[in-house]
Amino acid sequence: MDTIVAISTSTASASGIGVIRLSGPKAKEIAQRCFFSSEKKIQSHRVYYGRFVDVNEHVLDDGLMVFMKSPKSFTGEDLVEISLHGNPLILSQAVETLIVRGARLARPGEFSERAFLSGKLDLMQVEAIAQLIASGSSEEARQARRRLDGKSSLLITQLMEKTTHLLAQLEADIDFPEEDIDPDVEDQLLQKCQELMDLSKTLLSSYAHIQKLSSGYHVLIAGLPNAGKSTLFNALLGSERAIVTDIAGTTRDTLEEEIWIEGRNIRLIDSAGYAPQTQDPIEKQGISRMEDKLKHVDLLCWICDVSDPDFEAAHKIFASVPPHRRWWIWSKTDLPSPLPPKPDLELDHVLGLSAKSGQGLEAFRQDLQKRFSTQVQDIEGGGIANDRQKNLLEAFYQSCFQTSQSIARHDSPELIAFELRQGYRNLQDMLGQDIDMEKVYDEIFSTFCVGK
Repeated sequence: MDTIVAISTSTASASGIGVIRLSGPKAKEIAQRCFFSSEKKIQSHRVYYGRFVDVNEHVLDDGLMVFMKSPKSFTGEDLVEISLHGNPLILSQAVETLIVRGARLARPGEFSERAFLSGKLDLMQVEAIAQLIASGSSEEARQARRRLDGKSSLLITQLMEKTTHLLAQLEADIDFPEEDIDPDVEDQLLQKCQELMDLSKTLLSSYAHIQKLSSGYHVLIAGLPNAGKSTLFNALLGSERAIVTDIAGTTRDTLEEEIWIEGRNIRLIDSAGYAPQTQDPIEKQGISRMEDKLKHVDLLCWICDVSDPDFEAAHKIFASVPPHRRWWIWSKTDLPSPLPPKPDLELDHVLGLSAKSGQGLEAFRQDLQKRFSTQVQDIEGGGIANDRQKNLLEAFYQSCFQTSQSIARHDSPELIAFELRQGYRNLQDMLGQDIDMEKVYDEIFSTFCVGK
């Protein structure tokens, strides 16, 4: 296998440090043709200071070099990392020099591909690298890190082991085709199928939560005109994003911005005041957009002026939102008006605040953080993170379901085992076992940047 080279840090702009990575059987030899240190004997996993010399024997830069001998490296091959100043021009000239000295420019994702081929990572761990790099929140990064550590892979491996045990039991029945499956054994087989389905269903349930960590949780702020929606929106953002006046109906469209609370991405949506009797065509369109948003948001915060409570409109809006997504916010609590009685509605949470004075605002932030943190804290092993993994696990679930149906119909052991083997192959594909590498590269590795 040839030796590859690429810049593994961003070249979008100049930075303090840039890293060049080489991997392959001649990584150390090629590096030592360009990087010169006072230490003549380069040992594995030690840092060396020296100078990088270009093809014209000019000193290009000084920096650091680390050699990692196979198999104790990211790729499982001999690997060298050279750290120079992060000027893109210097880094590209260094790569050109290394290519002249015998390396080949790496394809996108080729370092990760080699780590996969050498058995350092399975396919789910490889995907976790890309997800860790692209993480948009600390919680998303934490879950990606768990997947990179192999937590999700371990759960899939456990599913494979349980499936293997079930297949072994079926194979034993295939060896004695003249005998029907004992009813007690049949019950055991059905129980094991159900266990596999339950485990895969639990793992599948993590997918939606993982996607939310990436896209953000959508929180719609709605209410009657002049209830204080835009004031709350601006207070949470810390800027005057929405126009606020004493004139009812100032906001006529939906405004969307993101905030970060304890490392979680929350998409705030300020909406037009709900005035179903309005004849204003623009206001009507704004209300229609707000109603469309209701179908997709993770949380509805209905803002109600404490000095002018109106429950009729809320009843209409809440009809299209499940109770666990309904919050009732009493606004303008700095006014002398007492808090009205709790609305006669099924609600997830009720609180009061004054966005103008800041009273109750921090408590509202904390409540939002708690509301969404509970949705991810129980994701075991980092969860299922992308469509490829989800589709394969769903196919495994269907195979288990079809297997249980075959058992219940008293089908032949051969037919039952056939269904289950199909499911087992789906689990193998999740980890990248016995898989078409050309297809894998096109779907996964080609989406990586060159130095990964």
